[in-house]
Formats: sequence, structure tokens, C-alpha cells
Amino acid sequence: MSAFDSIALAAVPGRRTTLFRAKGGASLPPALSRSWKALKHWAYGTKLYEFRLKGRHPVQLLSSPDDPHPGNGTRGSALIAGDMIVGPYNLKTGDGFWRDVAAAPAPLARHAACFRFLGDLAALSSQKSARETAERLTRAWLEEDCAWNPMKWSPDDIAERIVNWIVHAPLVLSSLDLVYRSRLLHCMARQIRHLANTHRDTVPGLGPVRSAAALTLAGLALPSSRTWCVRGEKALNRAIARFILADGGPASRNPGDLVPLIRLLVILRSAYLDREDVPPETIQHTLDRVGPFVRGLRLSDGSFAHVNGAANDDVTGLDALLAASNASGKALENASHSGYQRLSAGRGTVVCDAGPPPAPKLSACAHAGTAAFEMSSGRQRLIVNMGHADTPPPLAGLDDLTRTSAAHSTLILDNRNSSRLLPNGQIGKGVTSVQIERHSSERGDRITLVHDGYAARFGVKHQRTLSLSPDGLVLEGQDKLVGKPSRFLNGCNACLRFHLHPDIQAAIAPDGRVVLETPSGEGWLFSANNGDIALDDSLYLPRRDEIVACQQIVVIVTPSSLKEDGCVWRLARDPLA
Repeated sequence: MSAFDSIALAAVPGRRTTLFRAKGGASLPPALSRSWKALKHWAYGTKLYEFRLKGRHPVQLLSSPDDPHPGNGTRGSALIAGDMIVGPYNLKTGDGFWRDVAAAPAPLARHAACFRFLGDLAALSSQKSARETAERLTRAWLEEDCAWNPMKWSPDDIAERIVNWIVHAPLVLSSLDLVYRSRLLHCMARQIRHLANTHRDTVPGLGPVRSAAALTLAGLALPSSRTWCVRGEKALNRAIARFILADGGPASRNPGDLVPLIRLLVILRSAYLDREDVPPETIQHTLDRVGPFVRGLRLSDGSFAHVNGAANDDVTGLDALLAASNASGKALENASHSGYQRLSAGRGTVVCDAGPPPAPKLSACAHAGTAAFEMSSGRQRLIVNMGHADTPPPLAGLDDLTRTSAAHSTLILDNRNSSRLLPNGQIGKGVTSVQIERHSSERGDRITLVHDGYAARFGVKHQRTLSLSPDGLVLEGQDKLVGKPSRFLNGCNACLRFHLHPDIQAAIAPDGRVVLETPSGEGWLFSANNGDIALDDSLYLPRRDEIVACQQIVVIVTPSSLKEDGCVWRLARDPLA
């Protein structure tokens, strides 16, 4: 059993299942790790290692599979006009462009260094202008960065760059300049040899999958490269077995990681077919598992629920990817290995984070949002989580704020996170296990989960029950504290937060209920039987680099009342609206 596959049995309706947090695995102490990394970087810069990168000089590509993920034509047009635009960042592509990239914000720097912009150029109708721009930028890159350097020759960047060069070869290798084409192919081969030596040094999570896929693709696309293909296939099988859980979810618990994974596997499958070879069974089997999971983590508007690093911009082109994957299967409702639950009836959809954080080394984008949920009615989101901010964030400190428990629609005890956010960006102690129970009846589906995020500090566990009516017009919930409380619970405060989508207008009625109104005029009523209801300001990130003001419902309760009766709340469609 994989270290990440920490649940013994799949959840059965009506049976309680416990999902445990995975271990992080052994790693070198930070000081020793930095020293080892510095030593390797010194070795990579020596003439001896430069000699190791020499080898057969490829003269052509044998295949160039299509990219199933559509690029952004607007960004492509701007690039032809001389501007590389990534979110709020803009960089001129004139002289010294690649030197300027080194000082650019991380999102733009990676977009450029990994040659993601080739997809944007490929989306343009004028392919002549696209080829000219792609060749100009690639020529400049060869002048600046063909020699090894620790920043732009990281195995993660090389892997993505190689994939983009191969699938967009018509843009970068259609020149009649044979010297330029030879230089690019030679540089590509050198980087692949370096990747073959360093593919185990990629960032944990999606990194090993991407590097293995790049090696495999290079072995299929370049002549006399069967060794790379064989090594890549073995590494890909290992990486997928570790990263993709039995229900199709990623070990990182970030649904957004599955979008590039689907793209890579579809590209690989096409490369095998172009060579009239049979793709490994692992590729389609993985796509068949991932497809239903991805559909299960999408709300009715088509976007991912904002959980553990996922954002709305992750789903750009996702429908095209799912179609190209040939992965059938309806949306997965009970992702028992990944720790997600979905309730869907009528126009209502609820996605709940019902699992512990991922293993520490995979938690760089994870959130302390266990038991949080999002809800949509039709294509309108009602209850949301704050989202995930880019690095650097559009507002100072926002990247840390969005990962806190308070940024999620869940219970917060004593203003503490259910799991600690460590200074190194990982998730520390807190939730170690989550018990999940799911029931279906004529009255609708119900899930109950219990997590131990507050057990070590306060002696109690958080129990949340969510029930969705068969018509999807009523969501009922109950939050309780269970267990034997410690003395540290005395004097603590507790509150339930329900962040509202920016489109929702909210006001407190004279009877204490909260009246919600959607842009279409649809009305909803929120009520709670045990606690003081208030409205407060909040923030929402529709994209990682965009901030929108919104409101949140805050139900202030006492820990003693949560311990005795719990807080029962209700969100129902207003029949009079």
C-alpha cells in the first residue's frame, strides 16, 4: 500500500470510515539538504559535467503531438504586439527580455521560462506571426540560457519546457534556418540528458509525474532515444502510483494539479499513437480514474470548489481536456481516499473538504480548511471559501490569510487554525484523522464528519453534519464539539463562518434570519437556532491574482452550547422570492 493511500477500506454508505493523514517520509535535515544541493549545483557547473551532457546530435523530431489544452488567444495577440501578460504582470519582449525575466514576479517568470506562451501563440489564427514571435523569443533564449544555470535549468522547468517545445514544434522548429534548428535540437537534447540525471529532484507532488512524462515524450519524439523512453515509463508508473489515489484524487489534495496531469497523459498517449506504438495501460487507466474525480470537485458553474489551492482559473480549457481524455464516468460523490464529499440534487451542489491535510512535503498549497464546504444553486455560487492567492500575492500577507481556517466556511475555535501553518509554508500539527459517514434516504443525502484538529489543544473534536434535500433547495447543517473538554476550553470563543459569493446581496431581517439574493432575483434564507448571527466583510479570490470584496455570515456561539446541543443551521430557498 502506498504511503499516501492511508485508508484501508473504501467508504460504504452508512458505514463510518476513518481517513488518516499521511506521513511525510524521511528527509534530510534542512542544513544538510542545503549543503547537498549546493554541492550538486557546483558539480553541474563543472567542465566534467558539461562533458556528460554531450551525446548524439538529433537532426529532427519524429513526432509532435497536438496540445489538447487550448491557449489564450488574447495573451497571444499581446505577445505578438510586444507584451507578455500574465495576470496583472506585464513585461516587454524587446532586447534583454530574458534578462528581465530573471527579475520578474514568479508567475510571469515561470510562464516565460517554461515556454507556456507557446500555447497562447498556437491559439492565434495568424500562425505566420505566431511562428515569427516564437522563433524570435526562442533564438534569444538560446543566446542567454542554453548553458546550465541553477534557476532556469531546474528539473521542473526543464520538464515543462521540453514538453512545450515538442508539442509546439511547428512554432519553434519550422524555420528554414538550419543552424538555428540544429542549435535548438542540440540544446533540447542536452537538457533532456540533464533531466535524466536529475528527475528525482523535482518538487514533490506533480513534479515527478511531469519529469517522467517529459523523459518519455522525449524518448518518443527524438531519434535513437529509446533509453529515455524506457526510463521515463518506469518513472511514470512509480510517480502515478504515489501521486494518484484509488479514487482518482491527487495526494496533494489540490484538484488543480490534475489539469496539467490530464494534459500530460493525453499528450503521451498521442505520441505513442503517432509512433504506431501501444500506449502503456497506466495512461488510460489513470485518465479513467481522474475524470470522475475532477467532475466531482466542480460546482454547478463548472469551476472547482476552492479547496487546498484550487482556483477558478484552473478549469480554463478543462472541458476540452476531459473530452480529449476519453474518460467517462459521472461526477464522483464519495472520494473516500482523497477526503472529499459531494452532495448533488436538483439545482443544488455541495462540495465538502472531508479529509486531513496532505503529507507535509505535499502541503505547500494546502489549506487548514477541514470540514469547510462550498454550495451552488444552478450556476450561481452561494457559500464559498476565500480561495487561494498567488505568490507573490496581490495583497501583502494574503497568501497566508487565504490558507487559514477563518478563510473557510467552517467552525473556528478560539481563532485558531484547525491545522498549523508553518513558516516554511507547510501544514503542521492539527488534523490527523477524519471520520466520515454517509447516508442516503428519501429525505436526501447526508454526510457526517468528525475531525480532531482541536483535540490536542482543547480536548474536543469538531463534528459537522450536512444534509441536502432531494430538490436541492434546502441545506441543513449541525456543528458540535464532541469529547471530554480540557480546561483550556474555558473562556474560549467559537464561531461559524459562511463566506458569501460576491454576487450575493445579504441583509439581516427583523426576525434575525439572513436574507440572501442572487443577481437573478433568487432568494435564500439562512437561520441558526443557537448563536448570534451577524454579517461581516470578507474577501474572495475568483482568480489567484484577483481580489473581490464580499460578505460573510458569522454565527457566534459558546463552546459550552456547542458541546451540549450543537448549532443547527439552515439555508433554504425562499418560496416567496
